This record gives sequence, C-alpha cells and structure tokens, in this order.
Amino acid sequence: MNRIVVRPAATTDEGALAAIRSDAAASFVDARRRPEDLRPERDRFPHRLDIPHGDDYFCLVALDGTTVVGYVSAGGGRDPDRKSFAEIYEIAVDPTVRRRGVGTRLLEAALRLLHDASYGGVTMWVLESDAAAAALLSRAGFAPDGARTPDDATGADACRYAIEP
Repeated sequence: MNRIVVRPAATTDEGALAAIRSDAAASFVDARRRPEDLRPERDRFPHRLDIPHGDDYFCLVALDGTTVVGYVSAGGGRDPDRKSFAEIYEIAVDPTVRRRGVGTRLLEAALRLLHDASYGGVTMWVLESDAAAAALLSRAGFAPDGARTPDDATGADACRYAIEP
C-alpha cells in the first residue's frame, strides 16, 4: 500500500465512491432484510457530488496511489438537539484496505476541517453492529451520547457518537 493521500472529492470520483459505499452497505444489512431488498447503492450515489449542498458540506477521498480507497462526508448537524454540532454523515473504506489506517486518516482530516469551522462538537450515527466504526470513533475521543434511532437504509439500530472540543 502506498502513502495515503486525502483530498477533496471530485465528480470524477463518483463511480469509486459508489462502489465503496455499496460494499460497505452490504456488510451491515440487518438480518430482517435481504441485501437485494436494499436499493442498490450504485444507483443512488452517482451525481451526489453535483447536488447543491450548504457551504458547510464537504466530501474527502483517500487515495492509495491513484486509486480511491475511502471517503468521508460531513457538514452541519441535522439533529434538532445538537444544532450547534457538525455531523460526519458517512465514512467508508474499501474492504480490501481496511485496518490499515485509511479510516483514521479520513476522520482526522474531517475533524480538522470541522474544528476550523468552530462547531460546538461533532456527531456521527453508527450502526450498533459496526464495531469497527465504533472503535474508530472511540479512539478519536467520541463516545455514545445515548441517542438511538433505526437506520433508514437497513432498519438496524443506530446510536449517535459525539465529541466536544
């Protein structure tokens, strides 16, 4: 594996991001639903980077050489009880390069940008079955804040992690 470089996502990255997202979603399908019941991620993801977002939205990608191996998207928080907080909407890493620091590099880069924007803290919703994401966030200083909800895509339970400056 080459040195990982993190940069802002470009519209030319959409195919790679969709493939990574599809592989990640397949890993966490709730047992009550079949993978084929989920709307294919590759059909939903294209052109996401073309959609107008608020000024606070960003998407970063991790590159191993010239290959996109992960991404993180973040921006203003969507939870009414945490309006002063930013939110990490999604972080995903290609399964073939997991456990090699890619997620950590993406999270660190996102947290730097969010810190510079002076939010009151940062949150991220994590599926209860996603032990790797929970561990990643815990290592960065996040902790569950007690909020829970069913995940829209999978129906599985998700809990919110938060960190304050």
